[in-house]
Amino acid sequence: MAGAPGGAAAVGAAWLAFVVAPAAAGGPAGAALMAGASPYFAGPAVQSGWAAGAVACALLLAARRRSFDHLETP
Repeated sequence: MAGAPGGAAAVGAAWLAFVVAPAAAGGPAGAALMAGASPYFAGPAVQSGWAAGAVACALLLAARRRSFDHLETP
């Protein structure tokens, strides 16, 4: 499971690059970046998709956790 911290860091860096940085940039460049990104974060259909993705991840995490609760040792 060595890739988990690296994966979390990559996701965090991507969020910073695509969400926080354009908002913090301000000015016309920041406004243009945020306008380009807004279709991916706004609207009922998009929010439903994000919610469905979160539920799917939670279910996969729960299934994975349960599978490791009863490990048999050789």
